[in-house]
Amino acid sequence: MALPLLEISRVTLLLQRLKALPVWPVEWELDVARDARWVVPAGRAPYRPHHMVCCPRRLAFAGFSERFEAGEPRVVPALESFLWLQRYFGPNQHLPELLYVRDASLAAELEPVLLPLGVGALVVDSLPYVDFERGELLVQTHGGRNARRSFGPRVSIERLYSFALAAADCFHAAPWEHVGESEEVLVCSPDPPIDPRALDSHHGSDAFQSFHVLGALGPHRGIDFACSPADHHECALARRRTRFRVAPCRWRFTFEPIHKLPIADSELWEHFGLPVAAPGAYPKFVRYPARGSADPATPEQIEYLEGVLRAWTRGMIGQLAQGRGERTVRTFSAESVFAFMIPGRIQVPRQCQLFTSPAPGQAYAPHDERPS
Repeated sequence: MALPLLEISRVTLLLQRLKALPVWPVEWELDVARDARWVVPAGRAPYRPHHMVCCPRRLAFAGFSERFEAGEPRVVPALESFLWLQRYFGPNQHLPELLYVRDASLAAELEPVLLPLGVGALVVDSLPYVDFERGELLVQTHGGRNARRSFGPRVSIERLYSFALAAADCFHAAPWEHVGESEEVLVCSPDPPIDPRALDSHHGSDAFQSFHVLGALGPHRGIDFACSPADHHECALARRRTRFRVAPCRWRFTFEPIHKLPIADSELWEHFGLPVAAPGAYPKFVRYPARGSADPATPEQIEYLEGVLRAWTRGMIGQLAQGRGERTVRTFSAESVFAFMIPGRIQVPRQCQLFTSPAPGQAYAPHDERPS
């Protein structure tokens, strides 16, 4: 890749500083890593910039470069990471005899500047020290919470793909345009999965027996699996106060832009090309217990939510106008009948006279059994 004139000047200055350093018989690892934070510029799609990570083997520190965007030359960031490392060496500043990289194109791009420095490059499959530092960077940036995915380790990519398709269909159906946030929706069938981590005053399955549809009153679109109407009301108050983690909701499913997902989730959607209905409709499904930490979902919970989302099509919305609806849907591994009820929409017929006045010597008879 041809370097711009400004880049050539920067490379020349960096090489002058690095050529003064001796070469030691040590090994370093070098790789490109994506930044742990999203950049959301005005008028552009969100993106995660890149930076170089350079790690000496058998030493517990790393050197980083300035951030750069994908597609930009990587020579200057690589040399910057070399200089960053020198601050840890004190008077024993040096360069490695061998540099391990994972990308053959990166090795070819760096070859013209590594040869004058006396540094060799070798392409390998694994860079354990760089991978460790990348994971530590995610944990430090996000407090260890967003560094992991919202889905448990037993959730396969195939199951996640099926769930993503159901979420996209539900987003196009837009149930929040037909159901208010104050209307409680009861799940009559099938039986919800048990949540073994629900150790508070509610049973483990209570979290999925009812929910409220989000989107009619606020910017958040999705489903609140609250344990009761009172819990849902407290969730709504917490959202207005931006105190999401203390809300008493058991589980919450929302459609979010990609930069609001946990980093591991966004990487899943990007790497595997999972379906998404719109740029701001990436599915997010997490548990928010009262203690404030978010737990990943199990395969059973993912499949249950997939069934709920598949059932909420426009046909189901039409049925629920009368307060009840039912539909048979096929999820990733099973076929189930999902039945819902909105108690506030069910009209109870009025009976003007339940009992008639009996004749002398007769017992009370129901209204539909009274003598003619």
